[in-house]
Amino acid sequence: MILKILKRVNRYLPEDFRLRLLPYYRRILPGLNNVIFIPQLKCNYNCAYCIWNRFTPDGFKDSFHHFTDWVRIFQTFPPSAVIITGGEPLLYRDIVPLIENFPDKHVISCLVTNLSVNIDKLISLKKKEFRIMASFHPYTATKEAFMQGLISLKAAGFKNITVNFVAYPEYLKDIPVLKKFFEQEKGLYFRTDTFKDPDYKYSGQELELIREYKKKGFIAPDRTEGYSFEDFSAKACRAGKNLFIIIANGNVYSCMEGYYYSECKPYKDKYNKIDKFYLGNVFDGSFNASEKNRVCHSPCAELCDLELAGVRRISVSS
Repeated sequence: MILKILKRVNRYLPEDFRLRLLPYYRRILPGLNNVIFIPQLKCNYNCAYCIWNRFTPDGFKDSFHHFTDWVRIFQTFPPSAVIITGGEPLLYRDIVPLIENFPDKHVISCLVTNLSVNIDKLISLKKKEFRIMASFHPYTATKEAFMQGLISLKAAGFKNITVNFVAYPEYLKDIPVLKKFFEQEKGLYFRTDTFKDPDYKYSGQELELIREYKKKGFIAPDRTEGYSFEDFSAKACRAGKNLFIIIANGNVYSCMEGYYYSECKPYKDKYNKIDKFYLGNVFDGSFNASEKNRVCHSPCAELCDLELAGVRRISVSS
């Protein structure tokens, strides 16, 4: 019943309303499983802020498994809400049969794409019950050309499309203009997430501008103003029990931040080594989900982790 409701929510609920609910996500759905699934780690872009391209080990980018392998693996998972992302998932050559044959016990809640390649694959889908999170990169495409892709998806039957934009410092001043442009098209929402980088912090002037944007509604109130990689306080969350990150080679991690800490420089130098995030591999039989909520002592700076895992600080004595 819950997954049927989520399917309707994902198809029709506008992103601005969904964002308002996210801080309460784990209170509303405490036991729901969430999977962030990355069937393809390669990307046709090389964005300056992209963690995948900058830090993902090269060997991981060549990994590929046939869609029938993934369908078999997901048959073994309990009912889950699944986000398909990348890299660029439309580079995964089996993306159409994967989605069409995905086990019905799960809900594909969202697909994240830059729309720059193989958009015809999305248009050809019979199943169009998930949200599209379309990532706009102004240094690789004009907003007018990007809009044409969005219009094509709407015409093909996708009901819930959001334009996602990262507030990279170079483009902070463009946010009001971009938001106005994209939201003129009925049914679209321009969502801005702040720039995340373990070696960069927004300047005081940049933070002031972000706070001004929040007051004016250009950035949602719950989007963070910055990320602290010095926050080693104890935190309780459901990562590894109700949240999993599965990447193209079958490795499973408790959370997105945990993937970075486990595999990517310079993240490996940023976390408390008592924390273990790797949960095994779904193809070699070593994957084991956590039996209880974890207590993590590493900085948590990934929005999907904070929201989907229900991260909360706890006292040292807890």
